[in-house]
Amino acid sequence: MKIRTSAVIIAALLFGSLTYPSVARAATGYGYASTANHQVKTTKTVSVYKVRVGKDEADNHFTKAGKIKKGTHLSVSDWVMSTGGGYVVTGKYHWKPTSKTFYFVFDQSQKKWFK
Repeated sequence: MKIRTSAVIIAALLFGSLTYPSVARAATGYGYASTANHQVKTTKTVSVYKVRVGKDEADNHFTKAGKIKKGTHLSVSDWVMSTGGGYVVTGKYHWKPTSKTFYFVFDQSQKKWFK
């Protein structure tokens, strides 16, 4: 009786662990961009990079997308260390994420370029 109960519990736990997707598979441009929820105004011009999402964070590809000018209103995330040290940004008209891309500003020293 105890062996049968243990086998059922182990099978249920194993099945439960296989049904949930891993974080790496769930990572999309929309997932990263959803963290950008602080409305800010930039205080200096900064470079912005377009990031193509890979299978995991080590496979993300960065390409320069342009500059964000001083005085621009946009949304930023909290400081993110895992993508290289910086902020995920989204804008109302520019810097919009897709399922495979999002926009990122490197700022490893955490100097504020917005208020």
